[in-house]
Amino acid sequence: MAKIADLPLECRPREKALKEGINHLSSEELLALLIGSGTKGKSALEIARDLLYACGGSAYLSNIGLPFLLSQKGLSQATALRLLAAFELGKRKEWVVFDKSQEEAWVLAFSSTGKPLGRELLAKGKSNKVALSPQEVIRSACAFGARKILFVHTHPGGAPLPSPEDLRFTSALLGLLEPLDITLIDHLVLSPMGRYSFKVNGLLT
Repeated sequence: MAKIADLPLECRPREKALKEGINHLSSEELLALLIGSGTKGKSALEIARDLLYACGGSAYLSNIGLPFLLSQKGLSQATALRLLAAFELGKRKEWVVFDKSQEEAWVLAFSSTGKPLGRELLAKGKSNKVALSPQEVIRSACAFGARKILFVHTHPGGAPLPSPEDLRFTSALLGLLEPLDITLIDHLVLSPMGRYSFKVNGLLT
């Protein structure tokens, strides 16, 4: 791949951000801006692409730690810490988005390339349970034309550990998504005590 300096101006992340706005950059380009510069034989864009591939996509960046980043070629300790700081800010913003004082269930929809298509609050209630079927998640995903979805629900009290009902729900949802060729990126359980990722804990196959 050519060096970033060899690319046309409109294809360089920094120039593209200045001209079109930061929201027009891909995940790879945003990471390249954070990485700053490449190494001998590898541009910042290539390093960003390798990082996204290694962690499974932009949805999982907030789950990775310093040892993982330091194991990636082209990332110095200073760059790794800068990336972690950005990911942490993203996580803190995420906690503002979801109300953990009540039970909520959300679908976040993405294109095949990871572009956000929208999100929908499917259910909410004051108790620890809300009435929601996997079919309603499917309906929302199809309405957005999603190829990937992230399912999030909150536990207002206690630890964010999934209940047996959460496990059954996720299993049923996976069964419905498979023939539609829609990927479940993750099922996140959020609570005031933290969060639980089905993906990180090996519950999505």
